[in-house]
Amino acid sequence: PRKEPGLKLFARKVLIQEFSKELLPQYLNFIDGVVDSEDLPLNVSRESVQSNRVMTLLARLVTGKALDMLKELGDGSPEDYAAFWETYGQYLKEGVAVEQDHPEKIFPLLRFHTSKDLTGWTSLDEYIERGGSDQKEIYYFLGEDPNAVKYSPHMDGFRKADIEVLVLTDPVDPFMLMQLKSYEDHPLVNIAAAELPDSEQEEEKVQSDKPEVDPEDIADMVLRFKSVLGDRVESVRTTHRLSDSPARLVDPEGAPEQSVQRVYRMMDKNFEIPKKVLELNPNHKIILGLSKLPEGDPRFTLVAEQIYEN
Repeated sequence: PRKEPGLKLFARKVLIQEFSKELLPQYLNFIDGVVDSEDLPLNVSRESVQSNRVMTLLARLVTGKALDMLKELGDGSPEDYAAFWETYGQYLKEGVAVEQDHPEKIFPLLRFHTSKDLTGWTSLDEYIERGGSDQKEIYYFLGEDPNAVKYSPHMDGFRKADIEVLVLTDPVDPFMLMQLKSYEDHPLVNIAAAELPDSEQEEEKVQSDKPEVDPEDIADMVLRFKSVLGDRVESVRTTHRLSDSPARLVDPEGAPEQSVQRVYRMMDKNFEIPKKVLELNPNHKIILGLSKLPEGDPRFTLVAEQIYEN
């Protein structure tokens, strides 16, 4: 470990600064090296280095070179870059979050776990290539733990349609998403609020157009769920977006994006997350069983509470 971050700055082979912090942005402060400039005067003082216009140009050149070097490493030696990313990836994610001058230059350096590979690393370019020309969106899962993607009800339709999803579980990810809105004209979309591509939606709708229970029983059950949960939810409704899960919680229309909510929650402990909408899968065995329980049966309340907590 060094005493402090920064590059050694020389002017014509004479050391001017041992730890120059002006040559690289903070998110690249893990880089060590030497910069020797023919354009800096030998008699420049340490105080005036910061205001020298040559330093501004040097910083731009050195930062661009560093990012190019990392991109070459990622393209030419994926295994070496994966090892680098394991150690320093957090810095680059923070760079996307804080970079005001073209954060998109960092996007190709990002790596992610995906729903199809929870241990390996995938670039945005690789994700787009695997998705094919028909997939216009880059889907992501925002959660607390990579394994949660296996059991999340939001994944139901995507698992069924065999659509790969980026897995974002780092605390810095919501901040990164404030800047990372799209990549190469492919918008990033949270699966909790995503609509499946038309073909998959139609296929699911065809499969679920034949409810196994009377619509009136389902409507009555929705009212009973609302009665049990009260003001803990914004509303209760059925959905055909679920297949393996009995229910899920989604944001109501007009609520801030999930990533924005997480940022607000980290920055303000008093921030209240908007009440969710409970969506029920009318064809799930548990929901079907509940619909057959008579009014006043205490098991309905117990199971409804358990579904909500899950």
